[in-house]
Amino acid sequence: MKVLLISPPSFNAIRGDSSDIFEEESGIYPPLGLMYIAAYLKTHTDHSVEILDTQANGFTYTEIEKEIRRTSPDIVGITTLTFTLIDVINIAKMVRRIDDNIHICLGGPHVYIYPDETILFTFVDSIVLGEGEVAFAELVNALEKNTPLGEVKGITFKNGDETINTGLREFNVNLDSLPFPDRGIIPYKRYNSVLSKESLMTTMMTSRGCPFSCIYCHRPHMGKKYRARSAVNVVDEMEGCVKMGVREFMIFDDIFTLDRNRVFEVCKEIIDRRLNISWDIRSRVNTVDYEMLKQLKKAGCKRISYGIEAGTDKVLRALKKGTTLKQSEEAIKMTKNLGITTLADFMIGSPGEERGDILKTIDFALRLKPDFAQFTITTPYPATELYRFGLDNGLIKDDYWKRFAEDPDENFETPVWEETLPKEELMELLNTAYRRFYLRPGYIVRSTLKVRSFAELKRKAKAGFKVFKVSLRGSCI
Repeated sequence: MKVLLISPPSFNAIRGDSSDIFEEESGIYPPLGLMYIAAYLKTHTDHSVEILDTQANGFTYTEIEKEIRRTSPDIVGITTLTFTLIDVINIAKMVRRIDDNIHICLGGPHVYIYPDETILFTFVDSIVLGEGEVAFAELVNALEKNTPLGEVKGITFKNGDETINTGLREFNVNLDSLPFPDRGIIPYKRYNSVLSKESLMTTMMTSRGCPFSCIYCHRPHMGKKYRARSAVNVVDEMEGCVKMGVREFMIFDDIFTLDRNRVFEVCKEIIDRRLNISWDIRSRVNTVDYEMLKQLKKAGCKRISYGIEAGTDKVLRALKKGTTLKQSEEAIKMTKNLGITTLADFMIGSPGEERGDILKTIDFALRLKPDFAQFTITTPYPATELYRFGLDNGLIKDDYWKRFAEDPDENFETPVWEETLPKEELMELLNTAYRRFYLRPGYIVRSTLKVRSFAELKRKAKAGFKVFKVSLRGSCI
C-alpha cells in the first residue's frame, strides 16, 4: 500500500499574544515523529511511504493538493497538534475530496487528549493514540489484509456508525529497538534554527517520558515513565547524520540530564569516536553538576536550555517545579563558566503570582545573565493539572479547549492564566521583560560578536527585529 505522512502547514495556527516572541522566526524543524513512523514502516513492512513536509517546502494549499494527487496514496497519516488543528482539518477535507477511498488517520498529542472528539469528524477514519510507530504499522497491515482493526492495539476507528477504541498500547520501553528516523525521505537541508551556527542541523530524541509533575506541562502522550536509548545507539545515529553532512544536533528530550551515568556514557562515546559535532540539550537546574557539564562541553555540547520559570521560590512551589532559585543560580553560573551557551525559560502570571513577583522574575533573569531568555505568559494547556485546577475551582468558567476540539474556530485565541492580573497587564509585563533583557546595549554588542556566519546573522537579525518591534508596544515600568 502507498502511505503518505503529512506534516501540516500552520496558516491557521492558533497563537495567543503571549506565545514565544521568536515563534515565527525560531526555525523549521524536521517532523521527527513522522520520520520514526516512516522508518518503522520501511523496516517492518513492504509498504511504500513518503513524507510531505508542507512547512519545509513552503507549500501553499494548491501545491499541497498537487502533491497529494501526485502520490495517489491509499492511506494518509497527519500529525495533529491542537494549535494546527484547523489546518489538519483543511488537509483532511482536501484528501477526502481528492479520493473518498483514501483512509485518513490522525495521530499526535491532540488526538491523545481528545480522541472522542476527533474521531467524530466525518473525514477521519481512524486515530492513533500515543506512540505511533508500531500501532500505525499494524493499522496499515490490517487495512491491506482486510483483517479486523479491532485487533490493533492503540487506535480508535469507525465501523459503520460505531466508533471502537481498542485501548492504549503500552509505551515502548526498548527504544533501541526502533530504527533511526528516516532523514533520506525529507528535504533535510532545508531545516534550520535561529540558534544554529551550522548551515545543516537536525533534531533527535534520545529518551521519552518525564517523571516530574509540573502543573503546566502538557506532554501526556509521552508518559511519565522515563525511557532512554543506550549511548551506543544514540551516537550511532549521530554518526550516520555526520555522513550526510549534518554536524549540529538539537536534542529534544524533555530532560537529557536525568540519568547522570548515561550522560557520561554518551559523552564518552562521542569523544572516543572523535565526532566533530555540536549539540544542545534541554535540562533542569537540579540535574546537572560541574563534572557533568565539563564532560558535556568536552563532547561538543554547545547550548543548554533550562526551565527556570520564576524569580521567587514561592511561585516555583506553586508550579510544583521542584527546583529553587539557588539551584538556578548555580546551574547557570557553572554552565556559563564552562563556555556553554545558556537559554533560560521564564513564565509570568503563574498561580498566586502578583505584579511584584513578576518584576522579581524579570530582575532575576537580568541577574542570571543567560545568553538567551524566553518569556511567556502562563497558559493553562489541555490535560494539564493547571487547566483541571482552573475548571474544578471556577477560575476557568468554560472548558474552552474541549469546545475547540469539538468545533475548531479560526478566531480562537489562546487564553492565559488571569488569576491575579488581567491579560492586558500581563502583556505589558511580557513586553517589558523582552525589552529590558534584549535591548541592553551590552547584550547587543556581545551577541553580535558571537555570530560566526552570514546565515546565522540573518536568522538572528530577523528575531532581533521582532524583539525591537515588540519593545515599541510600550512598557509598564
